[in-house]
Amino acid sequence: MKKTIVTKLEFYENEAGEWRWRAKAKNGEIVATGEAHTRKSDAKRAATEVFPGIKITKAKEEKVDGEASGEAEVQAVRPAV
Repeated sequence: MKKTIVTKLEFYENEAGEWRWRAKAKNGEIVATGEAHTRKSDAKRAATEVFPGIKITKAKEEKVDGEASGEAEVQAVRPAV
């Protein structure tokens, strides 16, 4: 199995007002996504369960097309097996 290095986690609020996350590789490819959560903190917790030992090193919050979103740069990690 090829190892994928995750360099970015994105947390965003969808049209239904639920928080989701997605993990991106260095090339920008989405390599993992999470289910919807009612709170952003729950989405972050879920991402850390998928990627144990993940460490968020920088976070950015913004609104995209009227929707709340955020990015977090992370230390390189391998997907959970």
